[in-house]
Amino acid sequence: MQKPIITVLLLIVALVAATKVRSFIKNNAPAEPTPEEIAAETETVICTMDAMMCPDGSYVGRSGPSCEFKCPESAATSTPKAVVGLNEPFEFNAVPMKVWAVTEDSRCPSDVTCIQAGRVKIALNYGSSTAELEIGQNVAVEGLPLTLDEVSPYPVSTHKTGDEEYRFTFSIHPLN
Repeated sequence: MQKPIITVLLLIVALVAATKVRSFIKNNAPAEPTPEEIAAETETVICTMDAMMCPDGSYVGRSGPSCEFKCPESAATSTPKAVVGLNEPFEFNAVPMKVWAVTEDSRCPSDVTCIQAGRVKIALNYGSSTAELEIGQNVAVEGLPLTLDEVSPYPVSTHKTGDEEYRFTFSIHPLN
C-alpha cells in the first residue's frame, strides 16, 4: 500500500515542479516584439535620387529614414574660390592653370529620376602637369591642395550643355 502513496506523492511533486518551471520560463522570457518593432527592423527606406543645391554651392541627395536633404554644416572659412570657364586660364600660387576638357558628364539630369547619380570629370592643366578630377577631389599644386568643388550648370534632360556654358568652381588653399 505504500507504493501507490509514494507514486501519487511523486506525481504531485513532479506536477508542482513542472508548474513552477513553466511559470519561471514564462515570466523571464523576452517580450514578443510588436508588429511595429518587427516592421521597423525589416523595413528598408529607399529615397528618390533627386538632388538639392546647398547654400555653400554643393549638392546633396536625400538620405536618412525620412529621405530629407541634409546640407553640410557651413563652417566659417576664408578659403578663396576660383570660378572659371572651359579653356579660361587662371593662376594659383603663381602656377598657370586651365580646364581644357570635360572628359565625362554622366550626372543624372535634374528633371529625371535615375538609379545612379553619375559623375563629372574634367581635365586640368597646371604648370607642366595634367590631372583628371571629379567633384570633391583635389590636386597638389606646389604642395598645396586645389579642390574641384562644383561643375555647373547641372544637366537637364531637354538641353545639352555646351562647352561655353560650363563653369568650374575650385577651392584654393593659399599659404598662411
